[in-house]
Parts: sequence; structure tokens; C-alpha cells
Amino acid sequence: GILSNRLRQALVELDIPFSYDLSNIDKGVEIILQIKEEFKNLIPALSAEEYAQLEANILNEGIREPIITWNGYIIDGHNRYDIATRFDLEYKTTSKHFESEIDVKIWMATNQLGRRNLSDYVKGELMEEIEKLEKQK
Repeated sequence: GILSNRLRQALVELDIPFSYDLSNIDKGVEIILQIKEEFKNLIPALSAEEYAQLEANILNEGIREPIITWNGYIIDGHNRYDIATRFDLEYKTTSKHFESEIDVKIWMATNQLGRRNLSDYVKGELMEEIEKLEKQK
């Protein structure tokens, strides 16, 4: 079933990641989301200004993009997930299939290259990471 607000708050206070996939609530299916620091730290963090703008947009318009997962781990949407859990907002999830963690990381880095206005330095870092990961395949 759906986590009660009291249980949800306790999990937040203990810094235990959790969630449920709202697209399946009518079916009674609860999907627990996990955060893998290795995935989260692969992508450069938003600046304080970018995070504040994202938070303002989400509070104004809701979460428009689903949080993307692989094997229960968030691979896209860490900031949306953080904001959603802090403000008890609804969101959807979608999952992707990859053969390995290396494939996940390549997708994550490539996805970010096309998403944000990144500095040339950060773009270079992401492209180097992709190249390094490709060699590990």
C-alpha cells in the first residue's frame, strides 16, 4: 500500500530513500526507488541557482518528466526526486533496460550532454567519462 505521511516523514528524517510509482497505484503496486551514489555523482550537480529554479518550476507546475530507473535505482531525476520527497509531490517513474552498469552510466552521461547548458569544461568531462566507460565494455 501507500506509505503513510508519518512513515514517509520518518524515512526522510532517517535519510532512507523510498518512493512509489504513481502510475501503478490503482493496481496496488508499490515500487521502491533507490539512490546509488555512484550514479548520482556521475552527473555534475546543479548550481544553487539552477536547483532553486528547478524547485520553483516544480512547485509551480508539478513534476512533468518521469523519474527514470534501472533495476530500482534512479538514473535520471535525482533532483526531481529530492524535491518531490521534500514537498510530498506526486510523480511518475519509468524504467529502462540496460545490460550492465557501464551501459547505464554511458546512457546517463550521454543523456545529460543533450539536456543542459553545460560549460565546455563539464561537457569535456562527460565526454571523457563516456570514452572511458566505452573502453570498459
